[in-house]
Amino acid sequence: MFEAKAIPPANAIPRATPGKGWWTLSAGTGFAALFLLLLPGGRKKYRAALGLGLVCLLSLTLGCGGGGTTPPPMLTATVTKLTVTNGTNGRNLSGTAFTFSVAVTGGTPAGMVELFDGGTMIGTAATVSGGAATLTGPAALPVGTHSISAHYLGDATTLGSSSGTLNLTVTGTTTVAITTSPVGTPAAPAINVTIQ
Repeated sequence: MFEAKAIPPANAIPRATPGKGWWTLSAGTGFAALFLLLLPGGRKKYRAALGLGLVCLLSLTLGCGGGGTTPPPMLTATVTKLTVTNGTNGRNLSGTAFTFSVAVTGGTPAGMVELFDGGTMIGTAATVSGGAATLTGPAALPVGTHSISAHYLGDATTLGSSSGTLNLTVTGTTTVAITTSPVGTPAAPAINVTIQ
């Protein structure tokens, strides 16, 4: 049974502080209100200081998240592990599909997982249930070596992640065409290659 090493998930990017501008306004209006209270004068300065004090409290409330918005939930990082469950030493005869077991750890993953051969998706995506999924690759993979990986897409509470790569071989006979430039006469015949 072959197993791919998991690729560690990327760390979440720290969020910028959303209330920084509100806190600056709050501090500025608070100091202005205090300054007005220390100046000599009549009732007008008290009214202005009261207005600035209210702006100070309102902007402080908005800066601390009291503006009625809820921050998005923090997503849990995941690790995806891919294992091939059939074949001999990572080899299968042409026309025989590989079967894969995918394990996703971290949080309670419940999204979808896909198989890729290099950068091309193969097969059909499967749902992760209880952190596990079983996928069957297509039986029509051409003869040769294939770099297979699993990509967990994430869900509302977990981040996506990718497994390491398994190099699997489909054995059998294939034909390799030979071309020349300029075109030779007679044309070069194709070569039959057997991969075991």
